[in-house]
Amino acid sequence: MMKVKKNSPICLLAVLPFALITLLFEILPLINIVIESFTFDHFIKIFTTRLYQQSIFNSVWISLFSAFAGIVIAFLAAKAANAASVKVRNVFTSVLNITSNFAGVPLAFAFMILLGNVGILTLIGKNYGIGFLADFDLYSINGLLLTYVYFQIPLASLLMLPIFAGLKKEWKEAVHLLGGNAFHYWFKVAIPSLIPSILGTFSVLFANSLAA
Repeated sequence: MMKVKKNSPICLLAVLPFALITLLFEILPLINIVIESFTFDHFIKIFTTRLYQQSIFNSVWISLFSAFAGIVIAFLAAKAANAASVKVRNVFTSVLNITSNFAGVPLAFAFMILLGNVGILTLIGKNYGIGFLADFDLYSINGLLLTYVYFQIPLASLLMLPIFAGLKKEWKEAVHLLGGNAFHYWFKVAIPSLIPSILGTFSVLFANSLAA
């Protein structure tokens, strides 16, 4: 059987379609963005047009809120998972891995099916007089916040779960020996030691939401 050398024309020909697609859809658009970014007309238009200003404000507001809400809920979830058994923690991690990848168009479509104008939960609310379901508007700012917080929680939980492994049992024992309680341990020892990791997770969530 004839062996084909790595640098042979046949191998280069096989790579050509991939290289062409990369050039057309990755490299050329990137070069165009870099060139266009050096013209200040676009920046002036963005920061002087009311529509763009409102868009930037809404994006930053949604990103900050969803990142903060995701951090708080993920902190409690990761804390509970860390205190649970290894089996429960593994199941929890598996669920997080699945849900953290459920975002974008499939997630939006799922929320439309559940809470859209004729969504399943919306119709249940209307038929049974459940006000908060019947009157919920998915296409308002509240619906957008709910959607963003939903996909922030699994990612935040995955990022925060490992940091609890850095908390040593000796710290809690030392606090109790000095006459402290759980409040003193969490707010004087544990949370301050976790602040760098929490801020790092917050920045990831903010960037994730703003990009979305």
